[in-house]
Amino acid sequence: MTVRPPITALRAKFDRILPDLDERRRRLYLASEAAAIGHGGITLVAAASGTSSATVARGVTELASQVYRLVTEKPERLSMKTLMALIDILSCRMDELIEPVTAAAPVRRAAGASDAGANLDRGVGEFRPRRAHVTRDPK
Repeated sequence: MTVRPPITALRAKFDRILPDLDERRRRLYLASEAAAIGHGGITLVAAASGTSSATVARGVTELASQVYRLVTEKPERLSMKTLMALIDILSCRMDELIEPVTAAAPVRRAAGASDAGANLDRGVGEFRPRRAHVTRDPK
C-alpha cells in the first residue's frame, strides 16, 4: 500500500518547482509524481497542481515512451541530467552505461583555397540548398 501525501504538501511543493519549468518538463515532472503515488496519483497531482488530469495523463504516456526509447534505442545525445538520473535509477557507474567515442577532427581548408568540384563526397557539395528569397506580392 502506498502512502498518499496530503494535497497541501503537494501543492506547496508544486508551487516552488512548477514556475521554473516549461510546459513539457512540467508535464513530465507531474507524471513522475503521479507514478510515484500510484493508484489515484493522476487525479491527486492534477488537483494539487491546478492542471487537468488529461495533461498529467499525457505526461505519463510521454514519460513511459521516453524511458522505453532510452532503454531500447541507442541515443545520439543525452543530457547530463538524464544521464545522472539513469545512473541513480539503475544503480550503476557511468562507464557501464555509455561507451566513450572520440569524434574525428573536422578537415580545415586553407583560406582562399578553392577546390570547387574536386571532392564533392566530403560535404553536401552540389546538393547544398539555395537560399530562398522572399519578395512582396506586387498588387
